Amino acid sequence: MLYPGSGTEAILRSYRREPYRLKWDGRHGFVQLAARHDATILFVAGIGIAEMYYQTDVPMPASAIRFGNAGDADYYEGARIRIGAAGLHVLPGVLPLPVRITHTISPPLAFDPDLDPADADAVARAQVRLWAESQAFLDATIAARDSDLVDRGLRSAMPWLQRLGI
Repeated sequence: MLYPGSGTEAILRSYRREPYRLKWDGRHGFVQLAARHDATILFVAGIGIAEMYYQTDVPMPASAIRFGNAGDADYYEGARIRIGAAGLHVLPGVLPLPVRITHTISPPLAFDPDLDPADADAVARAQVRLWAESQAFLDATIAARDSDLVDRGLRSAMPWLQRLGI
């Protein structure tokens, strides 16, 4: 299982300005690997994960980034402070907000089994198609999302926090 956007997509994306946007610029390795091994590509979406923590517009201090990233603050520079159920979110998974998380799996994505993994241009074109198809699946899944009262309440409170400038 590969994550083309991985932690950088999750940490550096602005949740309020880019909700559930896949940021796969330059992420071609998963396409090359799939072509080499004749793999089937499925997109897995974790709907609700972006609402587990409220993302502020306040930059995270470099010392906190170094703490969470084995001493390297540069890789995640620009990350914003997140707030969970127990206040500031420092460690992954520690007391998130009580939102519903639903994982959905796409049908197999369109992938040319004859793609040459050494052909950089063909790999880049295939990656853009897979990215667009995955984003379309994600958008449709978000539109059809089912949630309960607590989940809807938390998601509707986030724009009010944003209006306060947090």
